[in-house]
Amino acid sequence: MSVIQTREITPQIVRLGSGRVPGRPGPADGRQPDAGLSGRDVLRILRKRKWLIILAELLCVALAVGATVLWLMYAPLFTSVALLEVRPEATTAISPQQGYQTKEVLEILAVKYASMTGSEPVLQTALATPDVLATTWVQKSPSDALLRLQNTVSISPVTSSALIRISMTGINKDELPGIVNAIANAARERSSEIANRGKQDQIRQLRQERTSLADMRDRIRADKAKLVREALVPNLTSQQNVLGMELNQIAPQISTLELELAQADQQLQILRDQIRSGEIRNLPAVLQAMDMDPSIRALETALLNMRAGQPSMERKWGPNNPRYIEYIGRAESMQKEADGRRKVLLEATVNSIVANTEANKAIILGRLTEMRQKYRLIDVQVRDLRATLGAYSQLEEQDKTLTEQIDRIDSRLVDLRILLLGGAPLEVMQLAYTPLEPSMPRWPIMIPLGILLGLIVGLGMAFLLEFIDTSIKGPSDIVRRIDLPLLGMVPHLDDVEENIKDLRAAFASHPDSLISEAFRQIRTCLQFSGPASQRRSLLITSPQPEDGRTTVALNLAASIARAGRKVLVVDANFRQPAVHGLFSACPEGGLSSALVGQAAWRDMILEIEPNFSVMASGPLPPNPGELLGSEQMRTVLAEMVGEYDQVIFDGAPCLVVTDSMALGSLVDGIVLVVRAGANTYGIVQRSQEVLSRGGTHIIGIVLNGVRAVAGGYLRKNYEAFYDYHEQTKLLQK
Repeated sequence: MSVIQTREITPQIVRLGSGRVPGRPGPADGRQPDAGLSGRDVLRILRKRKWLIILAELLCVALAVGATVLWLMYAPLFTSVALLEVRPEATTAISPQQGYQTKEVLEILAVKYASMTGSEPVLQTALATPDVLATTWVQKSPSDALLRLQNTVSISPVTSSALIRISMTGINKDELPGIVNAIANAARERSSEIANRGKQDQIRQLRQERTSLADMRDRIRADKAKLVREALVPNLTSQQNVLGMELNQIAPQISTLELELAQADQQLQILRDQIRSGEIRNLPAVLQAMDMDPSIRALETALLNMRAGQPSMERKWGPNNPRYIEYIGRAESMQKEADGRRKVLLEATVNSIVANTEANKAIILGRLTEMRQKYRLIDVQVRDLRATLGAYSQLEEQDKTLTEQIDRIDSRLVDLRILLLGGAPLEVMQLAYTPLEPSMPRWPIMIPLGILLGLIVGLGMAFLLEFIDTSIKGPSDIVRRIDLPLLGMVPHLDDVEENIKDLRAAFASHPDSLISEAFRQIRTCLQFSGPASQRRSLLITSPQPEDGRTTVALNLAASIARAGRKVLVVDANFRQPAVHGLFSACPEGGLSSALVGQAAWRDMILEIEPNFSVMASGPLPPNPGELLGSEQMRTVLAEMVGEYDQVIFDGAPCLVVTDSMALGSLVDGIVLVVRAGANTYGIVQRSQEVLSRGGTHIIGIVLNGVRAVAGGYLRKNYEAFYDYHEQTKLLQK
């Protein structure tokens, strides 16, 4: 009766690493898988080493208790504390509130003065105090008292305050307050000295600045007196007012003259345009001059009379009469004389008008020039007066500014002299007193410290032992450390409930056992690792002897045979053969006999059950490695593959002899058997390197002899398997 496989059991018994498909090659760059610890590994280590961790914890706690008791009995430590308060320096004695500072500034000042308190000058001053010199702490070693005090005393600002904490820890509790108070008083005196030194430097600088400003003011006042004497400064303002009034009177006159000059220019331009166009003769002045000229009037009257008598003369004498022609000639001559007279008079009149206009323009221009010169002269005088008054005003302003600065310096000097009499920036807020209780050791510190130390020691030893032990214990070690797929794992005999006498025949004797189910999982993984045509011949090898190669080969073959495929198991370990001893009915001879031509390989076959046959190794040949890698072996292998669905070779350990490397280059793939708890990471990696060097193809790893840890997931899987198996039996009944 076979066991029904379930999805809950299957993926937990056979686990593949890093998401790789079994049989697929790992990374080509040779990188190893991640060797870090997972959460499951940490839990496994804690469960495995829990008693070691508990023992270390108890031991460290006991040591902490004992050390605390002895410390309190023979050498307890006491701590004496004094507090200094940082008081910001007042910027002025007149308004002390200006010395108040923000919280952030006070914290910065506290850090500054804490550094000053721990300086060598302050500590040396404290050590020079008679009370401190008389203490046994100083007398014990006066030469290095300063160095010991620097290493012993603790000076630090109190967080979020303006306080400085001075503490000292020692054995003699009666001497500690005196030393701490001496340091506090020395720090106060030192802060006062530094603050007063700064004020004195400031007073000296202010005095120098006042002297310089006073000299400058004296020079300015001398310049003012000179201006008063030479320029009669008090009368300058009235003079400026008078000249200003004159400028105000001249300015309109200049504007009027400029307007008249523009009009004269315009008239001249119009006259010139009229002369060019001939319109000048139509001007009233020209017409009036023409009418008023007696000669022109006489000529025009005579001409008018002749023209009036011309018709009667023409009738009287006729148009061709010499007298009439003469009459007409005198009229024309008189007309020409009148025109000439008009022309002369016109030119004379136009010239007279132009001359009068230009003369008028010249008069206006002369007056305008005269007024402008007068305006400029007065303006220059006004500017000179203004410059003199401006210089005097500037000197007045400078005199006033310098006087104010000197007054402020005098006030600040008085202020600083008052501040010199004030308090120090550091004041002792709390004097140190003799402590009543020891500060160290303290139970709330020592016991948790012992617990923490025990935890660190226990965990450190647990993980150290785990890291020292490089043996492969479970499937997670294969996944994390080995760059090969995990085909499956075989439980240790101690973890199964069945009474299996020989693990090599477990599948035949207990087909429904946990071990048989494990080999079914390995068979399933092999089927999914690649096409069946590329997995016809397999070599089962391991790094070292006693790793379980024969067990894996026979049980895997039995599981494949019961799945309906024809399987042949060949014992290829000529050094330590196992098949003939397990199956005594095997024919004499074996693989070596077939390879050297002493017998046909088909005659060496023993059929154990349907679809399942085995072949012994035969006599030990003198050259096993050469024989397994020969052409005869290749021929025999091809014939075996042609007649069987699966051919499995039980090979020799690959790190002991080279037989597996020679045979591995002929078969389709190699299954590497690793024994849990016996093989290390280095051995498995070395095996992988050796086999890969020979051009072989490693399909994956079978982890043999895996032990289940109490409370671990393997133990839970095993229990689930047996519970499910029992339920299946009950249902079938």
